[in-house]
Formats: sequence, C-alpha cells, structure tokens
Amino acid sequence: MNRSIPDAVSPVVAALALLLSLQDLARLCDALEDDAIDVRDAAEARLRAAGDRALGLLQARRSSGCADARARILSLLRGLGQGWEEHDALERRRALKLDRVRARDEWYADIEGARFAFSARPWLGGVVLRSHLLADLDGEIEYDIARVSDADGRERRIERCHACPHLVYVPDAERVRARLRGLRRWYSRHPVAFERPREGDFRRIGGFMIDLGPASVRVVSSRGMSEAVLASTCEALTFEPEVLSWPREETRPFGWLRRRRIGWCDCEDAPPPAGPGTVPGTTLQVFPTPRGRAVSECERITLVFRKPVEESFDVEGPLVEP
Repeated sequence: MNRSIPDAVSPVVAALALLLSLQDLARLCDALEDDAIDVRDAAEARLRAAGDRALGLLQARRSSGCADARARILSLLRGLGQGWEEHDALERRRALKLDRVRARDEWYADIEGARFAFSARPWLGGVVLRSHLLADLDGEIEYDIARVSDADGRERRIERCHACPHLVYVPDAERVRARLRGLRRWYSRHPVAFERPREGDFRRIGGFMIDLGPASVRVVSSRGMSEAVLASTCEALTFEPEVLSWPREETRPFGWLRRRRIGWCDCEDAPPPAGPGTVPGTTLQVFPTPRGRAVSECERITLVFRKPVEESFDVEGPLVEP
C-alpha cells in the first residue's frame, strides 16, 4: 500500500492523482478558490490523494488566497504531517511553563523550563562540584557537566564517574564554575481520532506516523529514538466502545538508602571509570488493542499523541566554593 495516499481517498481519485503533473497540481491549488464549493471539494480531494507530491505547492500557498482556501491548505498540510507550527508554539509555552515569572538569582543557572543549582564540598585538596536540576516541565532534561573553569576562566582538569554524571571532582581547586550542555525534551499534544478504523489507516504529525496494525496502534519515528520516549507518546488511548487508558507512571530509585560511600561520588565503592553511554534507539512502538481484538471491530479509536520535541542547551553556572 502506498502510504502517501490515505485510505479515505477513493481508488479512482487515488489513481488519477498519480498522473498529475506539477502544472495540474498548481491548477488544483487555484481551484481551492473557485466560487463553486463542489469544485473546491474535488480539488481538495485530489490534492489530498497526491500526498507528498503536492507538499511544496501547498507550503508556498499556505498564507495566500481566501480564508476557505487557507483553511483547506492547512488541513492538507496537517494530513502530511506539516502545518503545526502555531500549535507547537502554544504547546511549547504550556510544556515549558513560559508564562510563569521566575525571579532572577545569581546563584542559579536558568534555561527555559528548568533551573540548575550548584554546590561544592572539599575533597583531598580539591572540590567535588555537584549540579542540581530543578525542573517543572512536561518533558525531560538530559545533561552533563561539559567543562569546569576556575575564577580566572581557565579550564580545569576533572575526574568523572559515569554512574554519577551530575557531579565531578576537580583536583587542586577552590572556586569553580561549571558549564552544562544537554538536551531539553518537551511534548506537544495532538488529538488524533480514527473514525470507523481499518488496518492501514494512519496520521502523520511532524516526523512521526501513527498507524493502525491488525490489532494495535503503532507509533513510528522517522529517526532513531529511545523506546522509553516512544512509549510515552501515546496518552489517553481509547478503543470505543471499550475504553483502555494508558497512564504514565514514573518510578525513582531510593538513592538516599545507600549503605556506605568511600569515594568522592555517590557510589558505594570507588568511582567506576567513565565510559561512553549509549541509548538504544528504536523506530517503532506498538500499543495492542484490548484482548487482541481487530481494529476494524472498533467504532472509533482516539488518543492524544505527545510529539517529542528536542532542543539542545548550553548554560554556565555561577562560581561556587565549599
């Protein structure tokens, strides 16, 4: 099955769409402003069937024409996984809580959606520097201490523990400053509904596709992404008339119940050597239907797709001393 042709399009329209030239597609875009509504409806159906081949023209015309034509073009773009910029901008403000006023404080390092605090303690003539993440966002923060400098701005040698990535040991130092580099991941919520669903139905949102298998909803990413991230993208998934919810649960280890500490880090034994950390990537996450029932047996399938958006950051903290 050609995934550029949605199942909602009739086979005749889909076959004709494959024969369209760029000039034909341009004429169909012009027809979206025709006085006759049946002409506009037919043009929209043929452009929808053309799929990705019409993407360039639709993007070029999304801000021109009458209000009805712009609305149809936006609907077509969203069917192709495009045209969500304004929605994502509003979702970014919500996810990162950008409307919240946070007082500036020289003892913290701030980024959108999070704040970092720092502390230091002496250790064998040097300093153990610790970073503390204070985050309140709909998403996750992954970061590392990229470098440490002294009061004069000179980079200092550091020792790392791969099990305790948010603290480092700085030999022969007193006042130090950390630079953090990392990834901020937030989620943009997109309601998705499949009416009278059938196997092979799909929706595209950005670089993701939500499609229906024989007895499952599948989230497919166009790039490698960790299984944990993909598993959190499908929220409030319901199969009507039977309802199945997918709550997100988070468990955290009880780090304060450590028996002993003989090194500068939080490990029970001496700090293990640092090594490259890799996260296995996947492009598919499957959410099965209740009791393996076929998707075609459902009247309606709805969900909230939480599209992951990843942004890098680089921030420098204040000078700290034990």
